[in-house]
Amino acid sequence: FKFADRPVLNRLSQEFEKYSRKFILQPVIKKLDEEQPLEYLSEMRQTTTMFINILTCPFEIQKMSDILDAAFQIVVRVSDSYLGCLNKVSMFDKGCTFMVSFGLPGFKHEDEGSYALKAAYQCRKKLIAIKNVWEVSIGVTTGFTFCGVVGHPLRQEYTVI
Repeated sequence: FKFADRPVLNRLSQEFEKYSRKFILQPVIKKLDEEQPLEYLSEMRQTTTMFINILTCPFEIQKMSDILDAAFQIVVRVSDSYLGCLNKVSMFDKGCTFMVSFGLPGFKHEDEGSYALKAAYQCRKKLIAIKNVWEVSIGVTTGFTFCGVVGHPLRQEYTVI
């Protein structure tokens, strides 16, 4: 994360790196720490993906934000406990969709399909208990996917396709 030869910019760069690490998946952080090119993260591999769709009744922004924050915390905690990585969150007017990937580099497990199904069960049980959540639907699938860094160099992301 070196931006310039000016000390103040390098200091800001160090602060940015420290705080941004929380939002970067572990496989990516590991490659960055090893100073390996991001291209080394790109591969075809078998993964299991869990899609969670949550429908709520439409509310004002603050109430919707509270519901989605509670859902986010549940999905992250449950996914982490079953070696899943939250990859995407899509929000819309009546709820949101989470995409969780199992079997990413550093999180590969011989029984990831079973882990994903257990995570799906736990997520549904906890999410449906959130006040004003109308419906929770979850799909789990296993197959070969592209896992890697995509996007313009100024705004890249690690994703599963």
